[in-house]
Amino acid sequence: QVCHIVQVAIARRQILGHRQSDLVPFKQSEEWHRQQAAFNRQPRMFWQQRAESYLPVATWDDVRAGVKSLLHDRRESETFTLDNMKRLFRLRFNLMLSETALG
Repeated sequence: QVCHIVQVAIARRQILGHRQSDLVPFKQSEEWHRQQAAFNRQPRMFWQQRAESYLPVATWDDVRAGVKSLLHDRRESETFTLDNMKRLFRLRFNLMLSETALG
């Protein structure tokens, strides 16, 4: 019964949430920060402690130029997943590619 109450507090009521592997008040959770970032069209950075979190966020003009450059330099059979595209933007252009920030 306790597990059911906790699950309802997380999933339906948004009273509790998760931050890494901890159960925390919802406003301290990753989900709340994800929702806030999406609402404000900002990349999620609250709990990310990696260095690339502090890179400037790519604009639409940056994305167009970056994709054009990546496609020009790619091998014939090379394809790009979104995760790989984000990695390449960090490494080659020192920009963070964020769908949330782009809208």
